[in-house]
Amino acid sequence: SLKDGMSADQFAENFRELVSGFTSDDEVILLADILSGSPFTNALSVLDEKGLLANTLVIAGMNMPCAISAVLMKDNMDRDALKETLLSEGRAGLCEFVTESNDDDDDL
Repeated sequence: SLKDGMSADQFAENFRELVSGFTSDDEVILLADILSGSPFTNALSVLDEKGLLANTLVIAGMNMPCAISAVLMKDNMDRDALKETLLSEGRAGLCEFVTESNDDDDDL
């Protein structure tokens, strides 16, 4: 995660250390909140350096339901099914919450 005050280079180095033990046989799920943000682009660069992009499922614009589904379902389905599930979960998690004001009622 990109912490307050952390540079993009520091993030890349932390991510590089995180994936240092990964091999070309490993599969990676990369979840990013912002498409083309610094963490997203730096993580992709590091994965590319290690030759892991072909084994990486990349989801940008993720939300908490998507992340939870990824953790819980990653070992129970193939990559294509997981991708579809995560995309569906991310879309379903986005909704508008509308409130109505009732001036006669003081309770919330």
